[in-house]
Amino acid sequence: TGTYAAGYYHDGTNYIACLWNISEAAPTRIDLESTSSTAVSASVSGDSVYIAGTFGGTPCYWKISGESATRHPLGGTGTVVVSDSLILGTDLYISGINDADAASEASYWVVDLDTGTSSRVSLAGGSGGSAHEMTESGGILYIAGTSYSSYNTPCYWRIEAGADTQHLVYNGIAYGKSVMIHGSNRIIGGWFDY
Repeated sequence: TGTYAAGYYHDGTNYIACLWNISEAAPTRIDLESTSSTAVSASVSGDSVYIAGTFGGTPCYWKISGESATRHPLGGTGTVVVSDSLILGTDLYISGINDADAASEASYWVVDLDTGTSSRVSLAGGSGGSAHEMTESGGILYIAGTSYSSYNTPCYWRIEAGADTQHLVYNGIAYGKSVMIHGSNRIIGGWFDY
């Protein structure tokens, strides 16, 4: 256990995914790969750390137990963006964008931490959109993002018992990036064009 920061650095040729253990007086860095890769989010379960990111442009996560990191690929097509991760029960959730037939699609991946099996879920109303930060409240998963119809508009998805519902939060050209729950309020952060 500890406090971690996931990220990546440039080695002069490639971006290299890494994890910093910042709970130590002198933070240490663990390189997850030696070639083109990015890490965006870390989640802890027991003695294992799970890091979401990309390797060679494809979605993946790494599991660190002890000193070794093992990469696990996730299904996706075309250009994929991985945005966030969190653990809910025995599942690792990873949000992002999947390039489905050259059109972006708000998606998330679910990894069963007991079996290691994973699946990608396309979010309702997510065609042309993006999924970003996640949070959990009362066993319900919330994902902030952007929906696209004639223009981009911020939204969030509420995922309960495997079913997702999209909620639009602003009628105008804007983008949703972060989500938090405060009491009965869902707060979406982002920016808008004016």
